[in-house]
Amino acid sequence: MQRKPVFRIWVEGHPQSLQANRKGLERYKERIRNAAGNVVPHPTKSKRIDIEIFFRAERPLRADVDNIIKPILDALKGIVYLDDSQVRSVRATALPSDDAYSISGQTSREVLLRLTASPPKEFLINIFEGLSIPGGPGI
Repeated sequence: MQRKPVFRIWVEGHPQSLQANRKGLERYKERIRNAAGNVVPHPTKSKRIDIEIFFRAERPLRADVDNIIKPILDALKGIVYLDDSQVRSVRATALPSDDAYSISGQTSREVLLRLTASPPKEFLINIFEGLSIPGGPGI
């Protein structure tokens, strides 16, 4: 069964790396906070939150997946959740613009069109309550 996100947050622009310049990084986090604040009425009290991040990876602007996670989580804290301990799982997926890929499960046409726009205009953050381990060991 495909889980549906509790919140689907679209953020304008490209994900930025933790290594971006400080001023640009603060503006970037503010953009994420504004996008999240438009969707999330108050921080969730769930003790188990899964976060998925999807973005189109363009060369030469392709950010390292591991470096884009921290600024996004920092921006979501206080809006989507109150404490870092609530986040149990984070998955970031860079959809390559220069290679083939497939998306399993049910994805709406709107989501696919927005994620695969060229040039990329936005990226997606899905918030789920409850821990789910895809293909996990049956725990």
